[in-house]
Amino acid sequence: MAHPTHAMAACFRVRLTCEVTERSRLLAGAAEISRRLSSDADHLYIHQVCTHWRASTSPLVVYRPWVVSGRARRRGLIPTGDYSLHLPRRGAQRMEVGAPPAGFLYCYGTSWGWLSLVDDDRCPTRLVLWEPLSNTEIALPCPSPLTRIFLSDDPLVLSNWIAIATQLKGLIGQKTLLWRPGDADWTMMYEEGTFEIDTIAFLEGKAYYIDVQRNVVICDLNTGTDPSADPSPKCTRIYNVCSVVKRLCRCDRLHLVRGPPTACNGELLLEVFRLGSHPSLAEVYKIQWTLDLHVELHERVMDSLFVG
Repeated sequence: MAHPTHAMAACFRVRLTCEVTERSRLLAGAAEISRRLSSDADHLYIHQVCTHWRASTSPLVVYRPWVVSGRARRRGLIPTGDYSLHLPRRGAQRMEVGAPPAGFLYCYGTSWGWLSLVDDDRCPTRLVLWEPLSNTEIALPCPSPLTRIFLSDDPLVLSNWIAIATQLKGLIGQKTLLWRPGDADWTMMYEEGTFEIDTIAFLEGKAYYIDVQRNVVICDLNTGTDPSADPSPKCTRIYNVCSVVKRLCRCDRLHLVRGPPTACNGELLLEVFRLGSHPSLAEVYKIQWTLDLHVELHERVMDSLFVG
């Protein structure tokens, strides 16, 4: 793998299984990719694994990233329950860290190296963020039901970080909630709901996510802070982004969006495959929020590398 000039966003998506042989093979592959990354500006995503590394993690940072692995569940909306930590270093041996907080047995997110732990996988009543290397704990109000927790930034680095929770809405939908440090409770972020949400990207004060039906939702986290107004942030939505891409491309081939939006070099990029040829051609589009609260999709030059 050649080292690109620009910061590389490497996407390596897998589904973990409970079989030891398959898990060992997965971690070995993650180790090989991690060893080839040239700097901390490069990002390696392994499902819901942390994407950035603090200077305080040295000397472990040279073996980034560590991997949270667990048993696969039948229901796609429920994150892994039993978990273990590994460093992708010479075989990805298990990493010995401090014990998690007592009574918090279920992991509902791994943003920025923090594990979002709850006390029950069906009706949680307590929620805590736990950073294994420093053994730091942050208690949050616990929304119930709960499907996933995402963090905008590392709480040990920035004080104005934001947490986003996803909840079931109906049988297959999900809605999002917002929490800022000091809030007494969660605020509704986008109540209209989408299909299942796998990943949320944060860039310049906005949250971006795409559901399994390829609907893109963008929320301006800088709004909703006025105590005299609606506390929910302003959100906008692109329905079926694949059809928007097809109009921009102006061809008759099927366009398949692969994975969530990726923040790279101050821009938010969307990777699209144009089917009908071998190999499939990859296109990268830039998602841009305009001043009139509309969302535009722009085609851009392919100067970022997506692996996976």
